[in-house]
Amino acid sequence: MVPIVNLLLSRFFGYLSFSVWLVVFIPQLYLNMVNRSADSLSLGLLVFWTFGDLCYLIGSACQGVLFTTLLLSVYFILLDLVTLGQYYHYNQSGTVKGAASRSALIGKPGDVCPTAAREATPLLAGQSDPTITLVEVEAGGLSPLTAKPPSHNRELFRTLGTLAVLACLCMLVAMFNVGFFSLGLGRPAPNSNGGNAFLSDRRDDSHFHLFAQLCTWIAVAFYLGSRMFQIAKNYTAQTCEGLSVAMFFLCIVGNSSFAASVLVYSVEPHYIFINLPWIATGTGTILLDAIIMGQCFYYRDRVPERPSVIVGPLG
Repeated sequence: MVPIVNLLLSRFFGYLSFSVWLVVFIPQLYLNMVNRSADSLSLGLLVFWTFGDLCYLIGSACQGVLFTTLLLSVYFILLDLVTLGQYYHYNQSGTVKGAASRSALIGKPGDVCPTAAREATPLLAGQSDPTITLVEVEAGGLSPLTAKPPSHNRELFRTLGTLAVLACLCMLVAMFNVGFFSLGLGRPAPNSNGGNAFLSDRRDDSHFHLFAQLCTWIAVAFYLGSRMFQIAKNYTAQTCEGLSVAMFFLCIVGNSSFAASVLVYSVEPHYIFINLPWIATGTGTILLDAIIMGQCFYYRDRVPERPSVIVGPLG
Protein backbone atom coordinates (compact mmCIF):
# COMPACT_ATOMS: atom_id res chain seq x y z
CA MET A 1 0.00 0.00 0.00
CA VAL A 2 1.23 3.49 -0.88
CA PRO A 3 2.14 5.67 2.13
CA ILE A 4 -0.34 8.42 2.92
CA VAL A 5 2.31 11.13 2.47
CA ASN A 6 3.09 9.92 -1.05
CA LEU A 7 -0.60 9.72 -1.82
CA LEU A 8 -1.18 13.28 -0.63
CA LEU A 9 1.81 14.68 -2.51
CA SER A 10 0.84 12.84 -5.67
CA ARG A 11 -2.71 14.14 -5.40
CA PHE A 12 -1.47 17.70 -4.76
CA PHE A 13 0.84 17.74 -7.79
CA GLY A 14 -1.87 16.12 -9.89
CA TYR A 15 -4.46 18.76 -9.05
CA LEU A 16 -1.88 21.51 -9.48
CA SER A 17 -1.13 20.25 -12.98
CA PHE A 18 -4.83 19.88 -13.74
CA SER A 19 -5.65 23.44 -12.64
CA VAL A 20 -2.74 24.87 -14.64
CA TRP A 21 -3.81 23.13 -17.84
CA LEU A 22 -7.29 24.60 -17.55
CA VAL A 23 -5.93 28.13 -18.06
CA VAL A 24 -2.69 27.56 -19.96
CA PHE A 25 -3.96 28.96 -23.29
CA ILE A 26 -5.89 31.91 -21.84
CA PRO A 27 -2.96 34.42 -21.65
CA GLN A 28 -2.01 33.92 -25.30
CA LEU A 29 -5.60 33.98 -26.53
CA TYR A 30 -6.19 37.23 -24.64
CA LEU A 31 -2.97 38.76 -25.97
CA ASN A 32 -3.91 37.84 -29.54
CA MET A 33 -7.32 39.45 -29.07
CA VAL A 34 -5.87 42.66 -27.62
CA ASN A 35 -3.18 42.99 -30.31
CA ARG A 36 -5.53 41.73 -33.03
CA SER A 37 -2.60 39.70 -34.28
CA ALA A 38 -1.14 36.23 -33.83
CA ASP A 39 2.02 36.78 -35.85
CA SER A 40 4.18 36.04 -32.82
CA LEU A 41 3.12 32.38 -32.91
CA SER A 42 4.71 29.91 -35.28
CA LEU A 43 2.26 28.05 -37.47
CA GLY A 44 4.36 24.94 -36.90
CA LEU A 45 3.88 25.35 -33.14
CA LEU A 46 0.10 25.48 -33.50
CA VAL A 47 -0.23 22.62 -35.99
CA PHE A 48 2.19 20.27 -34.20
CA TRP A 49 0.66 21.10 -30.81
CA THR A 50 -2.80 20.25 -32.17
CA PHE A 51 -1.65 16.91 -33.59
CA GLY A 52 0.17 16.20 -30.34
CA ASP A 53 -3.00 16.76 -28.32
CA LEU A 54 -4.94 14.55 -30.72
CA CYS A 55 -2.45 11.68 -30.40
CA TYR A 56 -2.37 12.17 -26.63
CA LEU A 57 -6.17 11.90 -26.51
CA ILE A 58 -6.15 8.66 -28.51
CA GLY A 59 -3.35 7.15 -26.42
CA SER A 60 -5.01 8.10 -23.14
CA ALA A 61 -8.34 6.67 -24.25
CA CYS A 62 -6.74 3.37 -25.25
CA GLN A 63 -4.82 3.15 -21.97
CA GLY A 64 -8.02 3.71 -20.00
CA VAL A 65 -7.65 6.94 -18.03
CA LEU A 66 -10.28 8.92 -16.16
CA PHE A 67 -13.16 10.28 -18.21
CA THR A 68 -12.39 13.78 -16.90
CA THR A 69 -8.91 13.43 -18.38
CA LEU A 70 -10.40 12.66 -21.77
CA LEU A 71 -12.65 15.70 -21.46
CA LEU A 72 -9.62 17.82 -20.66
CA SER A 73 -7.85 16.49 -23.76
CA VAL A 74 -10.87 17.42 -25.88
CA TYR A 75 -10.79 20.86 -24.24
CA PHE A 76 -7.13 21.21 -25.29
CA ILE A 77 -7.97 20.38 -28.89
CA LEU A 78 -10.81 22.92 -28.95
CA LEU A 79 -8.46 25.63 -27.65
CA ASP A 80 -5.89 24.60 -30.26
CA LEU A 81 -8.50 25.13 -32.96
CA VAL A 82 -9.51 28.50 -31.48
CA THR A 83 -5.87 29.63 -31.54
CA LEU A 84 -5.49 28.44 -35.14
CA GLY A 85 -8.66 30.33 -35.99
CA GLN A 86 -7.20 33.50 -34.47
CA TYR A 87 -3.99 32.98 -36.41
CA TYR A 88 -5.70 32.75 -39.79
CA HIS A 89 -8.32 35.41 -39.03
CA TYR A 90 -5.87 38.07 -37.91
CA ASN A 91 -3.34 37.22 -40.62
CA GLN A 92 -6.02 37.54 -43.29
CA SER A 93 -7.23 40.83 -41.82
CA GLY A 94 -3.66 42.11 -41.64
CA THR A 95 -3.04 41.22 -45.28
CA VAL A 96 -6.14 43.12 -46.42
CA LYS A 97 -5.28 46.18 -44.29
CA GLY A 98 -1.66 46.11 -45.48
CA ALA A 99 -2.73 46.05 -49.12
CA ALA A 100 -5.14 48.95 -48.52
CA SER A 101 -2.43 51.01 -46.78
CA ARG A 102 0.04 50.47 -49.60
CA SER A 103 -2.61 51.39 -52.16
CA ALA A 104 -3.45 54.61 -50.31
CA LEU A 105 0.23 55.51 -49.95
CA ILE A 106 1.15 54.92 -53.58
CA GLY A 107 -2.04 56.40 -55.02
CA LYS A 108 -3.56 55.95 -58.42
CA PRO A 109 -1.54 56.07 -61.65
CA GLY A 110 -1.11 59.64 -62.84
CA ASP A 111 -1.63 61.21 -59.43
CA VAL A 112 0.86 63.87 -58.42
CA CYS A 113 2.37 63.38 -55.02
CA PRO A 114 1.46 66.45 -52.99
CA THR A 115 4.57 66.09 -50.88
CA ALA A 116 6.84 66.14 -53.90
CA ALA A 117 4.98 69.16 -55.38
CA ARG A 118 5.36 71.24 -52.26
CA GLU A 119 8.50 69.85 -50.68
CA ALA A 120 10.10 73.31 -50.64
CA THR A 121 7.04 75.02 -49.15
CA PRO A 122 6.96 75.49 -45.36
CA LEU A 123 4.05 73.75 -43.69
CA LEU A 124 3.52 76.59 -41.20
CA ALA A 125 2.84 80.15 -42.23
CA GLY A 126 5.72 82.49 -41.53
CA GLN A 127 8.31 79.75 -41.39
CA SER A 128 11.08 80.71 -43.81
CA ASP A 129 13.70 78.13 -42.88
CA PRO A 130 11.92 74.85 -42.25
CA THR A 131 13.72 72.14 -40.32
CA ILE A 132 13.55 68.80 -42.06
CA THR A 133 12.31 65.94 -39.88
CA LEU A 134 12.15 62.46 -41.28
CA VAL A 135 9.40 60.19 -40.17
CA GLU A 136 8.45 56.68 -41.03
CA VAL A 137 5.04 55.36 -41.96
CA GLU A 138 4.09 52.30 -39.97
CA ALA A 139 0.90 50.40 -39.30
CA GLY A 140 0.14 52.73 -36.41
CA GLY A 141 0.75 55.97 -38.36
CA LEU A 142 3.61 58.47 -38.30
CA SER A 143 6.34 58.18 -35.69
CA PRO A 144 9.85 59.64 -35.42
CA LEU A 145 12.76 57.42 -36.31
CA THR A 146 14.28 58.04 -32.91
CA ALA A 147 11.78 57.34 -30.15
CA LYS A 148 12.19 57.24 -26.41
CA PRO A 149 12.78 53.66 -25.27
CA PRO A 150 10.01 52.22 -23.06
CA SER A 151 10.52 51.38 -19.43
CA HIS A 152 11.42 47.69 -19.67
CA ASN A 153 12.13 47.31 -15.96
CA ARG A 154 8.53 48.13 -15.15
CA GLU A 155 7.35 45.71 -17.85
CA LEU A 156 9.61 42.98 -16.44
CA PHE A 157 8.31 43.44 -12.89
CA ARG A 158 4.73 43.41 -14.17
CA THR A 159 5.35 40.14 -16.03
CA LEU A 160 7.00 38.48 -13.04
CA GLY A 161 4.18 39.66 -10.79
CA THR A 162 1.57 38.18 -13.13
CA LEU A 163 3.41 34.86 -13.21
CA ALA A 164 3.62 34.79 -9.42
CA VAL A 165 -0.12 35.47 -9.07
CA LEU A 166 -0.97 32.70 -11.55
CA ALA A 167 1.28 30.23 -9.72
CA CYS A 168 -0.28 31.09 -6.35
CA LEU A 169 -3.81 30.70 -7.70
CA CYS A 170 -3.03 27.29 -9.18
CA MET A 171 -1.44 26.15 -5.92
CA LEU A 172 -4.49 27.31 -3.96
CA VAL A 173 -6.77 25.31 -6.25
CA ALA A 174 -4.58 22.24 -5.80
CA MET A 175 -4.51 22.59 -2.01
CA PHE A 176 -8.29 23.08 -1.96
CA ASN A 177 -8.80 19.81 -3.84
CA VAL A 178 -6.29 17.97 -1.65
CA GLY A 179 -8.23 19.15 1.41
CA PHE A 180 -11.36 17.47 0.10
CA PHE A 181 -9.47 14.33 -0.83
CA SER A 182 -7.84 14.07 2.60
CA LEU A 183 -11.27 13.56 4.17
CA GLY A 184 -11.36 10.09 2.61
CA LEU A 185 -7.73 9.05 3.06
CA GLY A 186 -8.73 6.02 5.12
CA ARG A 187 -10.71 4.57 2.22
CA PRO A 188 -8.61 4.86 -0.94
CA ALA A 189 -10.27 3.73 -4.13
CA PRO A 190 -9.34 0.22 -5.25
CA ASN A 191 -6.97 -0.14 -8.20
CA SER A 192 -6.03 3.51 -7.91
CA ASN A 193 -2.58 4.62 -8.91
CA GLY A 194 -2.62 7.51 -6.49
CA GLY A 195 -3.39 11.16 -6.83
CA ASN A 196 -2.32 11.71 -10.40
CA ALA A 197 -5.10 13.82 -11.83
CA PHE A 198 -4.33 12.59 -15.33
CA LEU A 199 -3.64 8.90 -14.76
CA SER A 200 -5.53 8.06 -11.58
CA ASP A 201 -8.10 5.29 -11.25
CA ARG A 202 -7.37 3.68 -14.57
CA ARG A 203 -9.48 0.72 -15.50
CA ASP A 204 -6.42 -1.26 -16.61
CA ASP A 205 -3.35 0.77 -15.75
CA SER A 206 -1.08 -2.18 -14.94
CA HIS A 207 -1.07 -3.62 -18.46
CA PHE A 208 1.03 -2.58 -21.43
CA HIS A 209 -1.05 -1.33 -24.36
CA LEU A 210 1.12 -1.09 -27.46
CA PHE A 211 -1.18 1.18 -29.46
CA ALA A 212 -1.66 3.55 -26.51
CA GLN A 213 2.08 3.71 -25.93
CA LEU A 214 2.76 4.33 -29.62
CA CYS A 215 0.22 7.17 -29.85
CA THR A 216 1.62 8.83 -26.74
CA TRP A 217 5.20 8.61 -28.00
CA ILE A 218 4.07 10.19 -31.27
CA ALA A 219 2.46 12.95 -29.19
CA VAL A 220 5.81 13.50 -27.45
CA ALA A 221 7.49 13.95 -30.84
CA PHE A 222 4.83 16.46 -31.93
CA TYR A 223 5.16 18.44 -28.69
CA LEU A 224 8.95 18.64 -29.00
CA GLY A 225 8.74 19.59 -32.67
CA SER A 226 6.22 22.35 -31.96
CA ARG A 227 8.64 24.07 -29.59
CA MET A 228 11.45 23.77 -32.12
CA PHE A 229 9.37 25.70 -34.65
CA GLN A 230 8.72 28.50 -32.15
CA ILE A 231 12.36 28.72 -31.07
CA ALA A 232 13.45 28.95 -34.71
CA LYS A 233 10.87 31.67 -35.45
CA ASN A 234 11.95 33.74 -32.45
CA TYR A 235 15.61 33.42 -33.42
CA THR A 236 14.94 34.37 -37.05
CA ALA A 237 12.77 37.37 -36.19
CA GLN A 238 15.00 38.40 -33.25
CA THR A 239 11.86 39.31 -31.31
CA CYS A 240 9.11 37.73 -29.22
CA GLU A 241 6.73 40.69 -29.34
CA GLY A 242 3.17 39.46 -28.88
CA LEU A 243 4.22 36.12 -27.39
CA SER A 244 2.80 35.35 -23.95
CA VAL A 245 5.48 34.50 -21.39
CA ALA A 246 2.73 33.37 -19.02
CA MET A 247 1.61 30.59 -21.37
CA PHE A 248 5.04 28.95 -21.48
CA PHE A 249 5.52 29.51 -17.75
CA LEU A 250 2.26 27.68 -17.10
CA CYS A 251 3.39 24.91 -19.46
CA ILE A 252 6.52 24.44 -17.36
CA VAL A 253 4.54 24.39 -14.11
CA GLY A 254 1.92 22.03 -15.52
CA ASN A 255 4.42 19.58 -17.03
CA SER A 256 6.76 19.51 -14.04
CA SER A 257 3.94 19.03 -11.52
CA PHE A 258 2.42 16.35 -13.75
CA ALA A 259 5.69 14.39 -13.82
CA ALA A 260 6.05 14.87 -10.05
CA SER A 261 2.56 13.47 -9.46
CA VAL A 262 3.62 10.24 -11.17
CA LEU A 263 7.09 9.89 -9.67
CA VAL A 264 6.09 10.77 -6.10
CA TYR A 265 3.51 8.01 -6.07
CA SER A 266 5.87 5.18 -7.01
CA VAL A 267 9.27 4.52 -8.57
CA GLU A 268 8.76 0.82 -9.13
CA PRO A 269 10.23 -0.25 -12.50
CA HIS A 270 6.98 -1.70 -13.85
CA TYR A 271 5.00 1.40 -12.86
CA ILE A 272 7.59 3.72 -14.43
CA PHE A 273 7.72 1.60 -17.59
CA ILE A 274 3.95 1.73 -18.09
CA ASN A 275 3.81 5.49 -17.45
CA LEU A 276 7.05 6.36 -19.27
CA PRO A 277 5.48 8.02 -22.33
CA TRP A 278 3.25 10.16 -20.10
CA ILE A 279 6.29 11.13 -18.01
CA ALA A 280 8.21 11.95 -21.20
CA THR A 281 5.28 14.07 -22.37
CA GLY A 282 5.48 16.09 -19.16
CA THR A 283 9.26 16.46 -18.90
CA GLY A 284 10.27 16.53 -22.57
CA THR A 285 9.13 20.07 -23.26
CA ILE A 286 10.21 21.73 -20.00
CA LEU A 287 13.68 22.63 -21.27
CA LEU A 288 12.34 23.90 -24.60
CA ASP A 289 9.66 26.00 -22.89
CA ALA A 290 12.38 27.46 -20.66
CA ILE A 291 14.40 28.36 -23.76
CA ILE A 292 11.38 30.15 -25.25
CA MET A 293 10.89 32.07 -21.99
CA GLY A 294 14.56 33.03 -22.08
CA GLN A 295 14.15 34.28 -25.63
CA CYS A 296 11.17 36.41 -24.55
CA PHE A 297 13.26 38.17 -21.91
CA TYR A 298 16.39 38.37 -24.09
CA TYR A 299 14.58 39.92 -27.07
CA ARG A 300 12.24 42.14 -25.07
CA ASP A 301 14.34 45.28 -25.78
CA ARG A 302 14.20 44.70 -29.51
CA VAL A 303 11.49 45.93 -31.83
CA PRO A 304 10.66 43.89 -34.92
CA GLU A 305 11.73 45.46 -38.18
CA ARG A 306 8.79 46.72 -40.20
CA PRO A 307 8.90 48.21 -43.69
CA SER A 308 8.86 52.01 -43.54
CA VAL A 309 8.61 54.74 -46.16
CA ILE A 310 10.25 58.16 -45.88
CA VAL A 311 7.56 60.71 -46.73
CA GLY A 312 9.42 63.99 -46.65
CA PRO A 313 9.57 67.12 -44.47
CA LEU A 314 7.09 67.90 -41.76
CA GLY A 315 8.43 71.33 -40.97
